[in-house]
Amino acid sequence: MRKAVFHFKEPSARLEVTWRPSNIDERERRLTQLVAYELFAADGAPLCASVERLTLWWFSDFELESSARNAGLQCERTLTGFGSEGGDQRIYMLRKPS
Repeated sequence: MRKAVFHFKEPSARLEVTWRPSNIDERERRLTQLVAYELFAADGAPLCASVERLTLWWFSDFELESSARNAGLQCERTLTGFGSEGGDQRIYMLRKPS
């Protein structure tokens, strides 16, 4: 479990974000993770809380490009990774023809 605390100057408060352990299903190629948010007033009193479920899937290049074509989208270009992160991830820039 990973936790981060963010402090606000105006109004004086803090937000605690907790990433609970993720569940990876290799067969379904799916990652599921719960993220909890808790907002506290300056005196430490809880103001509100919520939990969100993140579900991410991964696809092969062929599957993604085929699905995009079937949805009527055209691949304008692909970029590799996010800046210096490297790796073999791709960012697909798709557009719907007018």
